[in-house]
Amino acid sequence: MFSDTLALPCTPAPDDSFYPLAPGLDAPSRDVRLAYNIDCGSDSDVSTDENFGIWMGDNLFMQNGVTRVVQSSKSISHVMDTLRFFTTRKKNCYSIKADKGEKVLVRASFFYGNYDNKASPPTFDLQFDGNDWATVETSSDELVYHEVIYVVKGETTSVCVAQTKPNQFPFMSALQIHSLDSLMYSHVDSNFALFLSTRVAYGANETIRDLSSFGLFGLLPDFSSMDAIETIDLHNNSLVGAIPDFLGTFPNLKELVTGNPNLCASGNSCETSDTPISSNIPSTSYSGSKKKKNKLPVILGTTIPSFLVVWAIAGVLAILRHKRKKASVAAVGAG
Repeated sequence: MFSDTLALPCTPAPDDSFYPLAPGLDAPSRDVRLAYNIDCGSDSDVSTDENFGIWMGDNLFMQNGVTRVVQSSKSISHVMDTLRFFTTRKKNCYSIKADKGEKVLVRASFFYGNYDNKASPPTFDLQFDGNDWATVETSSDELVYHEVIYVVKGETTSVCVAQTKPNQFPFMSALQIHSLDSLMYSHVDSNFALFLSTRVAYGANETIRDLSSFGLFGLLPDFSSMDAIETIDLHNNSLVGAIPDFLGTFPNLKELVTGNPNLCASGNSCETSDTPISSNIPSTSYSGSKKKKNKLPVILGTTIPSFLVVWAIAGVLAILRHKRKKASVAAVGAG
């Protein structure tokens, strides 16, 4: 049992929406052993979400409970569209093999979405390794999640939901368990757990999707549904191929930073460059069945040449000024 709890230090995030743990955690760590993204209630063995995260179904980890699809019209992610709820047993647990002394970050996510058509989001308890974690108060159409960092005391780690009120059945939408580098939070006693208190992006007034240094490779997938993004940072990855045309239809997209030499603006003419492309992308509007105009190739194609023209003009002016100055000095000397 843990002797006390501490508040997890606040870390900035683009917003309170659902996003994967795997890319950000796996990249910097040298001794990562656990990396589980479990999509509770999913009938797919493996799937990929809108943010490039890879998920597995929960059938290998849980045989009890009933799977359901949410009824809410508000879609956060396809991962949140399914869940597993429990009407039997006071406590139901997901158990994962782990090494004793391993430091892990666990996130449990809950999206009620009126899956039972009762419009009555339940309240229940959440536990890890036999320790009280939190009281989960779910919402009708808002995502609720809890995070904790702790050191595993045995050869497995477990995350449990427990019923505390009559006819309020606990459920889980997603469970993520990832190893942390042993040096992270090394100043904290291993008998203490770190609980997420809050996550705030101070001073932010726009939606930012930071995918830099995630170790991504290959072609960019289709995330055209995420059209509220204003800034996309892709640098320090190994992406290849053409930048998707749908980015040019995003009405709020202001800046795209690539920083991938083999990621290019056009599939027909992909010239590689080591210079990150950062461009301002104007808003586009449409009405009726008219198709949005894609201005991305024009923007990316004219941004860099325009800088070259400016520098060329500045260079010519500098040379002319130098010649004039030299001629004036020569005239004074001759006089």
